[in-house]
Amino acid sequence: RPACAIKRPAWSWDFLSNPEYTYAAVELAAAGRRRQEEHEPESRARAGAAAGTPDAFPADRRAQVAFIRDAFDPSFNWSDAEWLCQEWGDTGPVALKGVVRPDDALRAVQ
Repeated sequence: RPACAIKRPAWSWDFLSNPEYTYAAVELAAAGRRRQEEHEPESRARAGAAAGTPDAFPADRRAQVAFIRDAFDPSFNWSDAEWLCQEWGDTGPVALKGVVRPDDALRAVQ
């Protein structure tokens, strides 16, 4: 994607000249998990087995970004949102993330 970098030189400079961005919530969760593992080493094995993977929540930032990226399905559409709202039921309000256009906002409240 060199064309994107050329179109946005300020963003590219910021990206190249600063340290990696961190995600506070992810950092806190990873730090908490590391502390728990220090006190209770078998907890990692239990957590990994429960999630179905050997490392359910990675501590490495690049792995965290990949973990978050892979958790989202780009094929999610309005029929999926409708189904999810029906499954949610009357347990409380639903917040749809990613509604950016006025026509999407109108559709979201219908």
